[in-house]
Amino acid sequence: MKEMLKADKITFRYTDEGRPAVDGLSLGVRRGEYVAVLGANGCGKSTLAKHFNAILLPAAGTVTVEGISTADEERLFEIRQKVGMVFQNPDNQIVATVVEEDVAFALENLGVPPGEMRARVDEAMRMAGVYNYREKAPHKLSGGQKQRVAIAGVVAMRPDCLVLDEATAMLDPIGREKVMRTVHRLNREFGITVVQITHYMEEAATADRVIVMSEGKIALEGTPKEVFRQVDRLRALRLDVPQAAELCHALTAAGCPMPDDVIDIEGCAAALYRLLTGREAPGAAESEDAPYRAEGAWNREDAPHRAEGAWNKEDAPQSAASARTGENDQGARNAQGAENASGARNAQGAENASGANGAQKAKEVAACPQR
Repeated sequence: MKEMLKADKITFRYTDEGRPAVDGLSLGVRRGEYVAVLGANGCGKSTLAKHFNAILLPAAGTVTVEGISTADEERLFEIRQKVGMVFQNPDNQIVATVVEEDVAFALENLGVPPGEMRARVDEAMRMAGVYNYREKAPHKLSGGQKQRVAIAGVVAMRPDCLVLDEATAMLDPIGREKVMRTVHRLNREFGITVVQITHYMEEAATADRVIVMSEGKIALEGTPKEVFRQVDRLRALRLDVPQAAELCHALTAAGCPMPDDVIDIEGCAAALYRLLTGREAPGAAESEDAPYRAEGAWNREDAPHRAEGAWNKEDAPQSAASARTGENDQGARNAQGAENASGARNAQGAENASGANGAQKAKEVAACPQR
C-alpha cells in the first residue's frame, strides 16, 4: 500500500550544541495504518510527530506527506490539511465558548461556505461522539469529552492522517478508553491513518505496528506481539509492557510455561485456561481488537476501500446502521445464551435436589436469583 508519511534519514537539534533529538531516523507510514510510537521521556517521539505536519523541519534529511516535502513552504497549507494533530492538553486547542463553534473555528478561517460548514461540523461531532454536547460550553465538559471535541475540530478539516501527541496522557481510565474508541473508529471505519505517541502500553497493543524509539533512533519495530514479547529488551529501554504480557513472562520465569506473544487480557485468560485444563478456552478465537468493536462492526480488510471514500457522507449512516444491527444480533445471542444458561442451572439444581431432603433443596434452588 502507498506510503502516506515518509521520513528519510532525518536529523533535528533544538540547539546547535545539543545532542540530536532525532538522529538519522527513517520511517514510513502506509495509508490507513495505525502506528503507535513508544519511548522513554526525551527519546524524540514528540519531535518526530511534529515533523509530520511541518511544525518542525529537519536539519538534515526529508519528510514527505503523500510525496509533498514539508520543506515546500508554498504547499504548507495543503500539508496541514492532510495531517491533523491533537496535543496532550485539550485546553490548548479549544478556543470557542460553545462546542459546535469550536469545531467550526478552523473551517471559518478556511472560508468554507456556511451550508457545507454546517454539514461538516455535524459529521465531525458525530464521528467523535460529541454531537450531544454541541450546545454546551467546553469548560463544563470532562477531560475526555474535551479531547474528543479537539479531535472533532481536526476531523472537520477532513485530514487523511491524525497524529496524536500523548492525547490521552491527562485523562482518567474511562476518558482514555472513550477517546481510544473514537480514534479506532476513525481508523477502521473511515480509513484515517493514525500515528499515536503514547506511554500507555495497552493502547500501543491495539495498533497495527509499534515503533520504539531511544536517543532519537528506532530501537525496535514490528507488530505489537513481536515487540512486546521482548520484555527484557523493553525494560532495558526504560519501558513497561502490557500487564498481560508481564504476567505471562513472570509465570514462565516461575516454571509455568506461558506463550510469549500474549499482549491482552483475553489472550492471557485463554492461555491460563489452557494451562490449567489442557483445553482451549471457549471463545478463544475472538479477535485482538474485540474491546473496541462496541462502537461498530469493523472489518480490517475494508480499510483500504474506505480510505478512498473516507469522507462520503452516505457512509456514516450506513456504518451506524451496521453497528446497530451488530448490537441487536449480539443482544439476541446474549439473551439466548442467558436463557440456555438459566435452563442448565435450573436442571442442575433439580438434579441435585433429588434424594434426601430433595424437596427442601429444590425450594432453595428456585429461590436463588439467576445470574
